[in-house]
Amino acid sequence: DVKKDDKILGANSEGTQVAGKAAADYESGLKQIKVYYATSDVPESYVTCRVGALVDTMTDGCFQADGVLSIDGTEHAYVYDVATDNRADRTIAGFSTGAEKKMKTDCKGCPYSDFM
Repeated sequence: DVKKDDKILGANSEGTQVAGKAAADYESGLKQIKVYYATSDVPESYVTCRVGALVDTMTDGCFQADGVLSIDGTEHAYVYDVATDNRADRTIAGFSTGAEKKMKTDCKGCPYSDFM
């Protein structure tokens, strides 16, 4: 089984290590899981796997198309399409529809004065 936030390590197309974490709990035997790539506090390199509907894509931080992922120390072979199987999990609409929870009711320091 894979637990939410389990560390997931793989490599990009150049063999450089790429890190992420499990987005949820998953039972053994599933064919697909959702992985959140590691992020940084530097805006230019916040996420280095940027694909989907973007005109200017960046795949340096994406897992290579096929290889082995280490999930909490156990290795798993995988295959996926870098261009179509990587999807952003955030939208501008999500910031709007989730604003009350994120800024008023369910956050450290809530409520934020900007939300009031």
